[in-house]
Amino acid sequence: MKTFEVSENLTVSQFLDRVKNAISGRSLGDIVTIKETDGKILVTIQKLGTSELRFQVQKKDAGGFLATLDGEKIAFTHKPLRKEVEGKLQKLLESLGAKTTA
Repeated sequence: MKTFEVSENLTVSQFLDRVKNAISGRSLGDIVTIKETDGKILVTIQKLGTSELRFQVQKKDAGGFLATLDGEKIAFTHKPLRKEVEGKLQKLLESLGAKTTA
């Protein structure tokens, strides 16, 4: 996933709270953490290694924000499962109102 955009008038923090609530209690919530730090969104995947996806955040004048992938570190053990985990994360973000690009 290269980008995701939230058009709803939410702050990054408010949207990430929705994401955290949605993944808690799911298998995805057991391995994925998501947080805002220094104007970026950091997605961490931990299971038999640690992978990180970093998204640069741009706030939009009309409300919402655009998050663009600007760095990643993928654990060797995660490479075979990357598409599956990213696909689940992408579906989750879309179910919460985000528009994504692959």
